[in-house]
Amino acid sequence: DDTRNNRNWWQEHLLTRKRNKVALGLLIYQGVTTAEVDRLTENDLQLREGKLFIQGSKKSNERTLELKSHQIMDLMEYQLKTRLELLKIAQKETNQLFISKGKNIQSNNNWKRLSQVIKEQNQKFTNFKQVRASVITHWLGMYNLRQVQYMAGHKYVSSTESYLVNRLEDLQSDIDKYHPMI
Repeated sequence: DDTRNNRNWWQEHLLTRKRNKVALGLLIYQGVTTAEVDRLTENDLQLREGKLFIQGSKKSNERTLELKSHQIMDLMEYQLKTRLELLKIAQKETNQLFISKGKNIQSNNNWKRLSQVIKEQNQKFTNFKQVRASVITHWLGMYNLRQVQYMAGHKYVSSTESYLVNRLEDLQSDIDKYHPMI
């Protein structure tokens, strides 16, 4: 008896879309990496405080980041409803925040599929590292170097400084584009 045949594929599709939207929001607004999203547990989400705890790793420092107000409702719905339905479908128990609908705990396939969907919608999208680089470059225009270092989870300030080159290149292209004497 194949229980997969009895599944409502459309509902499954909608659930994974909701999961992907929430996970993508963390990449865009908090500048986290896909690996950091994969490591998140339910305990890392602090919805009452509007914060998200990111565990450190060999490559990054731990940090606590502010959530945008519009993310909190989506995260709450995901945690209390969508995630539980995905757990039923996957027939597994885990405290991982973002889960794949299959038996596998790793979500590399999720990121690969999501990447393909985004590329179809926006040709300028290359990969999720590009998204993080854009976020960090944007932060450098708004916050001081040490604040950005903390938010990005960089162990060394030199890692954050390397994004300043992007900022200078953007400024140069703006000058080339908009300067009246060129």
